Amino acid sequence: FMQHKLTIKVAKEIDATIVMHPRFQKAYDGILSIIQTASLVNIPFGATVTAPSGCGKTALMKIIQRGIPTATLLHDGISSLSVAAEANTSIGHLVSKLMRQLGYPTTIRASTIHEQSTLLSSALRERGVKAIFIDECQHIFRGRRTLSAAAITDWIKQLSDEAGVVVIMLGTRELRPLEEANDQLSSRAPAHFELQQFALDDDWVGLLKQIASEVKSFNLKSIYTDFYKNLHKATRGAIRPLKQLLIASAVGAILAGKSDLDKESLAYGHMQVFGTDPHSPNVFADD
Repeated sequence: FMQHKLTIKVAKEIDATIVMHPRFQKAYDGILSIIQTASLVNIPFGATVTAPSGCGKTALMKIIQRGIPTATLLHDGISSLSVAAEANTSIGHLVSKLMRQLGYPTTIRASTIHEQSTLLSSALRERGVKAIFIDECQHIFRGRRTLSAAAITDWIKQLSDEAGVVVIMLGTRELRPLEEANDQLSSRAPAHFELQQFALDDDWVGLLKQIASEVKSFNLKSIYTDFYKNLHKATRGAIRPLKQLLIASAVGAILAGKSDLDKESLAYGHMQVFGTDPHSPNVFADD
C-alpha cells in the first residue's frame, strides 16, 4: 500500500514538472506580453506556436493560461479559453466547443453558425476573456483543405476583431505559415514562436537536473549524472516521452524496492513505454 502511494506521488511530481528552458521561456514571456499589450488598445493581436509532437505545446498553453490575470470585477474569473482542432475540424466544431466552455447550449447547425458566432463574440467581450488558444491547428491545413482552411482562418480573424481577444494558434510543423493561408489573419498575429526537441547539450542536462530537483519523493539524480546520453537517445530530446519513460522507470524501481533509479529500472521503463518497437531499441537493456 505504501509503495502504491509512493508511485502515485512520484508520477504526479514528474508529470507536474515544467522547466522554463530558454525557448519555452521566450514563448511564455512573449505571449504573455502580447496579451498584456492587447488589453491596452483596440488593435487585434495574436501569435502562432509550432513544435514537434511531445515538445511542450500543451504545457506552454496551460502555464500561460495560469499567468493571465483575470478581470477583477468578474465572478467566474474566465481569462482565457482553449480548444483543440480535430481532424476534419470545422467552424461549427470550434464555435460549439467555445460556447460549451462559456456554459451555452452547443447544438450548432450550419444555418446558425453566423448567429452563434455573433453571440460568442458578445459573450467573450462581456466575460472579459482576453485570449483564446487553438491547439492542434495543423488539422486546419492538413491535406487538400485549401477552401475550408481559408474559411476557418477568416472566421478566426473575425472572432479576434469582434470579440477583442488575442488568438494563439498552436500546432506541429504542419501548421502552415499564416501569410500563406490568410494574410489578413497573419497581419493580426505576426508573432511566431517555436519549440524544438533538445539537442544533447547543456540545456538537456539542465532539463534533467531540474526534473530531478523538482521530484522530492524519489532519487532521480542518476538521470543527469549517468544516463543523460541514453535518455536523449531513447526520447530523441522530446519532453513527453522523457516524462513517460521516467514515470514508468520510477514506478518499476519503487515496486522493486529500490531507492533510486538504476539501469535495470530504466530498461523496464523503456519496455513499458516503447514496447519492442524496432525504431526505438532499448538502450538500457543488456545485450
